Amino acid sequence: MCNFIDRHKEFKFVNGHFLDCQRFQASTTRVIRPWLVFLIHLLTLWMIDIEDIWNLDESSLQIHDGKSRRTITKRSMKVVYRQTVKQQPNTTLTVCCSGRGDMLKAQVIVHAKSIPPEFKRLNEDLFIVVCNDCGWQTIVTFEDYMVNYVLPEIAHRRENNGVSTRSLLLLDSHASRMNRNIINKAI
Repeated sequence: MCNFIDRHKEFKFVNGHFLDCQRFQASTTRVIRPWLVFLIHLLTLWMIDIEDIWNLDESSLQIHDGKSRRTITKRSMKVVYRQTVKQQPNTTLTVCCSGRGDMLKAQVIVHAKSIPPEFKRLNEDLFIVVCNDCGWQTIVTFEDYMVNYVLPEIAHRRENNGVSTRSLLLLDSHASRMNRNIINKAI
């Protein structure tokens, strides 16, 4: 491939950004606009300040060799997206932050039976490290993080800051989020 790139100067190698098809197809104005209209209605109805909106999301962290992420594209392209081809052993990082800029401890989910030494060195003031058999967010890891840390911490910060009587926590629709115990604790 390097010889091809050398002969055809209109092409180049880039490290592509991974984007799955489902996420790409859900990122349209037709899909997003009704959600934003509903969000504005909800914030107005419940008188929630923008500073008391919290967002929780996770990202997969996978180790790849540099070549597996390389893509050939036209030289004029600035950003390139490609679909993930092969799953590697996974670690998940879950973060939660507010419109005020507050950041809660991030949850790191490691694919291991016990916490590896390199993860034990992470700052305990910034990270909560847990293990499971897949390295992905599951109902068990999500419930533990929400019930034992996120929900109490949001309530504590809301009471201390005195901005609004309610907070809004935004979550995606991942299957691990559909948990009656968490919903009951949040209300």
